[in-house]
Amino acid sequence: MINPPLSPLPAALSQRRPICPTWVWIVLVFWALFQCAISFSPRPPGIVGRMAKAAEGRVDSDAFQDLMQVDLEAKNAFVTSLAAGDSAAPDAIQLKDVLSKAEDLEHGTHNSVSAVRRVIVLRALLGTPPFAVGKKSGAPLDAFGKDLSPGLSPKERLSTVREGALWSAAFDAKTPPHVREKLAVQIRALPNIRWWGAAATAAIYKSTSNPTETTRWNMIARSRAMTPVVSGGAILLARGMLALFGAGLLIILLVLAVIRLNNPETIRIWRIEPAIARDDRKITAGELAGVFIVYLLSRQVVTLIASGFTGLGHSHALQFHGLFSHFQPQIVRMSAQQRNTLEVVLEAFVYVLTALPPIFLLMAIARGRGASLADEIGWNIRFKGVNFLYGVAGYALATPILLIVALIGKKIFEHSPSPANPVIPQIVGASGLLIPLLLLMLASLAAPFVEEILFRGVLMNALQIRLGPWPAIVVSGLIFGFAHPVGPGEQITIAVLGMVFAWMTQTRQSLLPSMTAHFVNNFTTTLLLLAVMSG
Repeated sequence: MINPPLSPLPAALSQRRPICPTWVWIVLVFWALFQCAISFSPRPPGIVGRMAKAAEGRVDSDAFQDLMQVDLEAKNAFVTSLAAGDSAAPDAIQLKDVLSKAEDLEHGTHNSVSAVRRVIVLRALLGTPPFAVGKKSGAPLDAFGKDLSPGLSPKERLSTVREGALWSAAFDAKTPPHVREKLAVQIRALPNIRWWGAAATAAIYKSTSNPTETTRWNMIARSRAMTPVVSGGAILLARGMLALFGAGLLIILLVLAVIRLNNPETIRIWRIEPAIARDDRKITAGELAGVFIVYLLSRQVVTLIASGFTGLGHSHALQFHGLFSHFQPQIVRMSAQQRNTLEVVLEAFVYVLTALPPIFLLMAIARGRGASLADEIGWNIRFKGVNFLYGVAGYALATPILLIVALIGKKIFEHSPSPANPVIPQIVGASGLLIPLLLLMLASLAAPFVEEILFRGVLMNALQIRLGPWPAIVVSGLIFGFAHPVGPGEQITIAVLGMVFAWMTQTRQSLLPSMTAHFVNNFTTTLLLLAVMSG
């Protein structure tokens, strides 16, 4: 008996390749093992190690949000009350509400210097003892002596102790008035005191019973508070209008989908039609996955080269020093402001530098395969104007959803650690114009460009080839959210935002809509933070 010839495999099966080539899995395993080794080793010294420590949760996101809320409400108390005609003092009722929040912040941050400054100034403005022990908070002056962080350098420790003595003498009734006036000048020169320096000066003159100078400095504080209050209010109003517009769009889409459910054109926005068929792709899922893994590795490699590695175990095997170890004595002698500037500049440099290898690798693969990145990952400018508008409308549509998810996440993870994004403490500690402008450019220009290419263009398409469009949208969004060094509640919100970005990329087959939405989100958020902390 002659067996019939075997029928050939379908084309789709014969061309199927593994999701990742062997080299990708080997690199991924080594990267995972190295990450575990780092987690069990002390953090390497150096400026990059300091940034990594901040990213791991040195500061709490909720504390920074409360700090900015205290700032905005205190400035608003000056603007609204003085605008009503009372130039002698801001409204006491409003200031009492702000003081209560400031004392909660002082308690929640364990007497941090930033929170204690606000408590002292607000109490002095209200005519209450500025250094008294509160019901929830401790003795404010302890923040400048007893409660100092062990991580402070000797220079920073001395500077902090001197600041405590400055506050104590400035509000001591035994200090002569002319001396207190000179101390007010020194308070206004404190690092990151900003608007609070003018408010503290008004409080000092009030405690010396000098109504003329008190009124003058109240007016100065009011004029300086106008910019953050007006600009911050304008940004919040714009985002609120965007949320209302998005809610309206969402309601319209849902109503049309219910009324004409049987008409495919009504819910076309939910349909995804890939620009290129899976079997017509020239860049494989494994190659795209490899590009994304190179992105993960490049940042780790650059960080280790700069900061070094303390080694494994008690013998410190594989220990090596980083480039910045040679500059450690100079870095230690820097002021907090100078270190913050160096950290931001270095963070921007590292961010751009680590994005170059995966992008160049992607371009080299595309050139070698004769592939079009416009078709493969949506790297194109087709329908430029329409895609820009689509990105703004898509972000507006997502805004009410994000608000609901953020509220639910905050409720669920209310008692979970919530480390802040490293950008937030950098904004709080920024001074001058260089750092705010650099942070604004990094967040609103570099991040949308780099992250959309790598997360939506590369990662999502690698997943789409194997899993399909909707699973790729969900999985890439989750990876995007949990790649951010924030608390679990914020990670879920960012994951949903990443899914929205992926959905826009899929429906338009272009990265422009998600880049636009990413820009709108980061630009307005960063600008709002900078506006609130200004003055």
